[in-house]
Amino acid sequence: MTIYELLNDVFLFQKNQNELNWNREEIVILEDKRTKTMNYTNRVSIDPDIMLGKPVIKGARITVELILRKLSNGLTIDQILIAYQHLSKEDVYAALTYASDLIANEEIIIPQPS
Repeated sequence: MTIYELLNDVFLFQKNQNELNWNREEIVILEDKRTKTMNYTNRVSIDPDIMLGKPVIKGARITVELILRKLSNGLTIDQILIAYQHLSKEDVYAALTYASDLIANEEIIIPQPS
């Protein structure tokens, strides 16, 4: 799943939950702005001494995995920000960008039949 698809799902979920008047064109414009300007390296770090080396939001000890799990369980970004008040929206977007970049650069090896 690309960052566009993931953000699209998040916005569509929020639309259904909050009955906002989002349309697909607005979502695409928001996605383009976020993905062009987001540099997750300023917000996501990997340190073997912190959370066993899992990628975390800098200074928060909140793993990228936790943020993704919360979103996949149906929490909105606003609900995550209320639960983890030291996070910002940019931190959540950085986690999404990091995860999508990781998946985008993943190499899949398909075994050949013998």
